[in-house]
Amino acid sequence: MSEDTRTQETKDDHKQRDSETLRMLGGFLSILAFIVLIAAFFQDPGHARVVNGAAGVALFCLGAGMFAFGLKLRNSLR
Repeated sequence: MSEDTRTQETKDDHKQRDSETLRMLGGFLSILAFIVLIAAFFQDPGHARVVNGAAGVALFCLGAGMFAFGLKLRNSLR
């Protein structure tokens, strides 16, 4: 008969993995937001500038929130 040789993952392993994922994804979205905001700044005045600016701010808030939550998870493991 074969034995189940899979490793047992604990809650801390899942929290650590989620923390790293949230920090990486949050950092990526924040960098993407800065690119969108820079593009909105160099755009001709009009509705597109407002839409791109709002999208950049929303992306940055989302990315910063994910990064902060990832840091909170990492600190809770210590």
